[in-house]
Amino acid sequence: MEKQKKQFLGMLLVLAVLAAAYGGIHVYNQKQEEKEASEEEAEKLTVVDFKTDDVTAFSYVLGGQVYAYTKTDGEWTWDGDISLTLDTSQIDAMLDAVTGLTAESEITDGEDLAQYGLENPSGIITLTTADGTTTLQLGDKNAVTGQYYLKVAESDKIYLVSRDLSGTFSKTPQELLKEEETDEPESVDATEGVEAAVGVDVTESAASEDSTEE
Repeated sequence: MEKQKKQFLGMLLVLAVLAAAYGGIHVYNQKQEEKEASEEEAEKLTVVDFKTDDVTAFSYVLGGQVYAYTKTDGEWTWDGDISLTLDTSQIDAMLDAVTGLTAESEITDGEDLAQYGLENPSGIITLTTADGTTTLQLGDKNAVTGQYYLKVAESDKIYLVSRDLSGTFSKTPQELLKEEETDEPESVDATEGVEAAVGVDVTESAASEDSTEE
């Protein structure tokens, strides 16, 4: 009996040691993952360091035409027709793709802009905040990495970013309109329509026909 008790206590001790070891390994792995994620984030280069709510106006070139928008009292309007009601959530989603933008790498000696598609950019996005204006020039797609060349007009640096911003900023103002709710049409009695059309009471007419048949 005493021997079995000692064996049982020994098993409990072994289980406790294993549990502690497992817990320690789990914590260690979690810290390593957090460290690697932090280092990876630190390696990314900041291209745009302001937030969506900071943007007070923006514009982009689409099909050779410039579309400009302005925010007033939290609502966005198109400068071409301020009477249109735009979907603010759609516009914010567009801006979310570019504000806080980071790059995987940068090219500091890219003097020949043509080889990056930046001599004649495929797209230009201008963002205005209280601190000034930032203009992003969109270049070609890198065939090897699948990333896109981008240059900040106010800087000589060329970045490689993973987001296809030309695809994001590709909507016309008409596509950004807010959908208006339409009221359900009221149901109409079919007999009322017939009576109005022929100028007689359908009920009375049917009653007179019955009496005639009798």
